[in-house]
Amino acid sequence: MRIVNEKHLALVWNWDETEKGGLERKYRSHLEQLLFAIQDRIDRNRQPAVQDLRDLANELQQAGETLQECMQNCYDAAATVYALAAPTPEERERRREFLRQIGEHVGKPVVLKQTSVAEVEGKPLTLEEIRGIKGILRDEAGLWEALVDFLVPVLNHSAPPKPGEPAGAPPPRT
Repeated sequence: MRIVNEKHLALVWNWDETEKGGLERKYRSHLEQLLFAIQDRIDRNRQPAVQDLRDLANELQQAGETLQECMQNCYDAAATVYALAAPTPEERERRREFLRQIGEHVGKPVVLKQTSVAEVEGKPLTLEEIRGIKGILRDEAGLWEALVDFLVPVLNHSAPPKPGEPAGAPPPRT
């Protein structure tokens, strides 16, 4: 975890390999083990009581909902801290405004202003969602992920940008 050199912040937030590993263990491998154990019991004709399984399903649903809320809180906090990381109040406001605007652009095309992936370079991609400071992008090949810093909204949705033409450039006047 990287954090400003203020001990009280580390008391409020800590995300190290132990924390990450504990969550991954509990919500990945332990869930897999749980499902395997239940399926194994069913396969051996030793199915747990139906009500126990229903209660467990409800408990797992509640855990998922709580984790999803926590995930969204982390994404929101990442965006807030990203904006606060700007060196000046003006730049902080520009970052907040960009995050707001790019959030309104979900479902619309974007291009990446910088990428090392030839398959997506200069190509319009659909902005599927914003997750904190990352955009989830779609093309016919699947999903991509990029920092919002690299996203440029395509404002002219009728045609993809021509090579050498900036994204969102207005059509030429005739």
